[in-house]
Amino acid sequence: MALTDLRGNPLGTNSGPARDAVERALWRMMSFYDTPLADLDAAIRVALQQALATAPDFVATRLNLADVLRAQRQEAQALQVLEDAARAQSGSAAVWYALGLARHRAGQSASALQALQKATRLEPRQPAYAYAYELARKADRERRQAPVR
Repeated sequence: MALTDLRGNPLGTNSGPARDAVERALWRMMSFYDTPLADLDAAIRVALQQALATAPDFVATRLNLADVLRAQRQEAQALQVLEDAARAQSGSAAVWYALGLARHRAGQSASALQALQKATRLEPRQPAYAYAYELARKADRERRQAPVR
C-alpha cells in the first residue's frame, strides 16, 4: 500500500494548489531575510493566512499558523485556528494532538484530554500522541484527587 497525502496523491508528488500555496508562502518568507524580526513575524503570519485561504484543507498550514500565533503569544487565536482545523479535518490525528496541547495550555483539562484521546485513537502507533494522552490522564487524576483548599 502506497502512502498518500491528504488529497490522496502518492507521497512525493505534487499536491496541487496546497503544495503551490505553501511553496509561494515559503518563498515569500525567505525574501524577508534582512527584515526586522517583528516585521518578519507578521509577514510569516500573513503568508500562512494566504496559504490557508488558497488551500483550506492543507493541515500543515493550519498547524504552522497556530504555531506562529502561539510563538507570538496569541494563544487564543492559535487555539481558534486549531478548533477550526478540528472541524475542517476531524480525521487528522495531528490536528487533535495540537488542539489537545493548546487546550491543556489554556487550562481546559477535560477537553484537552478528549482531544488527546481522539488523536491517540486516530493514530494509535504514534507514541507522542499516546504519551501526551497518558500524561494528561495522570495530571487529570492528580488534579481530581488533590485536597480542596
